[in-house]
Amino acid sequence: MVRSVIVNHNGCVQAESQRGKGTVFTFYLPALSEEEMSVNTTKGANGKATGGTGRILVMNDDEMIGELTTHMLRHLGYEPLLAVNDVEMLELYQKHLAEGSPVDLSIMDLTIPGGGMGGKEAVDKLLRLNPRVRGACRQRLQQ
Repeated sequence: MVRSVIVNHNGCVQAESQRGKGTVFTFYLPALSEEEMSVNTTKGANGKATGGTGRILVMNDDEMIGELTTHMLRHLGYEPLLAVNDVEMLELYQKHLAEGSPVDLSIMDLTIPGGGMGGKEAVDKLLRLNPRVRGACRQRLQQ
C-alpha cells in the first residue's frame, strides 16, 4: 500500500535490511519548485501554509502517525482532534455535536489492532449518532 502511494506520486521507496539489526525504509518524493509551491499553497500573514478552516477528527492508534497528522492539519489552518481508539473518537464526536460545534471531517484508521473498531464500523456508529454524516468514505466503505 505504501509503495503504491509513493509510486503514484512519482516517487520511489527503498528498503535495506540486515538480519538481526532491522530494516530501514527510505522514501523519495519529487520536490516542488518555489513557483509550484506558490501556485498550490496559500500562505497566511505568518508565512505558513494555510489550507482552510474546520474541525477534523483523526482516529489513529499509532501515536506517531496521529501526532504527525494533527501537526500537519494544524499547520494548514485546521483544528484537529486526535482520538487513539473508537471509544475516544465517539466521545469527541458526541461532545462537539452536543456543543453545536460539530466535526467537519473525520480521518480514520481502517484497522485498529486488539479488537478496536476500525473505520468501517466507526462510520456505522457515526451514522447512528448523526444520520447527516456523509462523504466519499461512507460510499466506498459500503461497497
